[in-house]
Amino acid sequence: MSTSKWNPPPTSSKVLGDCVTCGGQAIAYSGATTNAEGNYLCVGCTTNLKASTKLKKAAPSRNGRMVRRDHPEPPPVEGARWLQLGTNRLALVDAGDFKRASVKNWFLFGGFAVRREQWGGKLRHDYLHHFVLGLDADPEKKSDRVVEFIDENPLNCRRANLRVTQRAAHGHGRARD
Repeated sequence: MSTSKWNPPPTSSKVLGDCVTCGGQAIAYSGATTNAEGNYLCVGCTTNLKASTKLKKAAPSRNGRMVRRDHPEPPPVEGARWLQLGTNRLALVDAGDFKRASVKNWFLFGGFAVRREQWGGKLRHDYLHHFVLGLDADPEKKSDRVVEFIDENPLNCRRANLRVTQRAAHGHGRARD
């Protein structure tokens, strides 16, 4: 066998040290690594560590699309559930409304939880707080009703946090700075 820069001559394996997990040899250029404390891990323990810390593949959702969440879900709220908005945001809805709302694909748009739907051949936005209250999202049927968030958090779409007011009185119940 000839040697070149593409086919270097075989060299002896350099033992870096003993594996702190299993006691085996950590050999250089074999996939052995060090842990956070600087101790050596053999190839097998390195592979096991990478597999155990790797993100798990999410189970398919009801509509068959994969939902991946790299962040932990916030603490549970009694009588409410967290609804996924895209990949990195959540909205809070009542447990009774969760099943109906979770079938739809929601995302964050302008600070609000929104979904897109086709009505009469036109693409329209349906807001989660309107969906929860059962208000008509069709802009052709203009209404003088406005939904206000009592705690001023547009991602808290629980019925107890939503107040329907007349457009003329909108904003009168809030404290001014």
